[in-house]
Amino acid sequence: MEIRKISTLEEKFPTMTEVAKVFKARTRHTMNKEKLKLLENVLDFRKNTLKDKNWGGAIFKESGVLGIYIVAENEGRKIEDYTLIGITNHPLAVLRRTTGRPGYSCEQIDQTYWKGPFQDIAYRNPTVYFHEPELSTKEGRKFWKQFDISEGKSELDISTIREVLIEQDNLKGFKWVARLNTRWCVTGEGKIDVGIDPNIYPMAGKNPLYTNYMVATWQIFGQFGFLNYRVAETPYVYVGHSDSTMGGGSYYLPFIGLKYRLGPANERTAYDIMKGMGIASKNEKETILITPEQFEETVDEDEEDIVDKILIEQRLTHMEIETLRELLIINYKYSEIEVDDFNDDEIIEEFRKLYRL
Repeated sequence: MEIRKISTLEEKFPTMTEVAKVFKARTRHTMNKEKLKLLENVLDFRKNTLKDKNWGGAIFKESGVLGIYIVAENEGRKIEDYTLIGITNHPLAVLRRTTGRPGYSCEQIDQTYWKGPFQDIAYRNPTVYFHEPELSTKEGRKFWKQFDISEGKSELDISTIREVLIEQDNLKGFKWVARLNTRWCVTGEGKIDVGIDPNIYPMAGKNPLYTNYMVATWQIFGQFGFLNYRVAETPYVYVGHSDSTMGGGSYYLPFIGLKYRLGPANERTAYDIMKGMGIASKNEKETILITPEQFEETVDEDEEDIVDKILIEQRLTHMEIETLRELLIINYKYSEIEVDDFNDDEIIEEFRKLYRL
């Protein structure tokens, strides 16, 4: 794998009106007064962090990691060997990482954990965007036709691609395909560093290239001196949902650094490493026992109707299955990655267990 930086992306501090206008145009979603007020507040907070020389989110600009990168696999001899990666904390890029894009996320603007991207805007946390070669549009094909890729020879190489991208100053040869969240955190030694979420979205289909995308992300951040730790944690509670924890809305986020990437990079592993290093997580985790009375309170009418159909073994529609998936995440605190791994029959079986059917 070879990685070259194409350009540096500067931090931007647009107004609430500017962000809301473009957000509406690109997602067809109009934010209500509550969301507009929160957007205004987080943009003000974001700007005020510039006054704090010790603010953790400043590391992304100061390090120079924000930018656009070209990545080549297999010596870059084929078009499909290339990936374009953008690392940006522009408010619009963060706010639009889920809303208006393919794939479900509970952080979409109309879902339970919609405040997550707003917090990342305030804290200046970047989103990593992945782009694959665009061959389905006229402009995309025109870009790649500049290179002789006839059988037996190829003029494709990462240096040439980089030079052309810089000269033409556009990315029309690539299209968006996935994204990954990152956040500033603090290591066990008290150093401000970067935490990378364990999953790339959208998760439907589980693109086999996601492994390459993740490795490229680790290498890029590693080149700027980040991730050289075993375990770290955010010093702030994240109000959205991160796959670094099973729950959402009220957790400090644990992250695994490159020193421990040979093992599983999940929440349990992070806490075990912390314990071994004598570090106490700020999360006070408890086993929550739901009483029958509380359990009844969590059940809405749609859920009751669907469970009734399960009880009498009536076939569920696709929409009903998707509703059950959302209920597992929202009401029963299953992780999105866990729910995504369930097939339809396994989703139904989970509700059989919950209701003791």
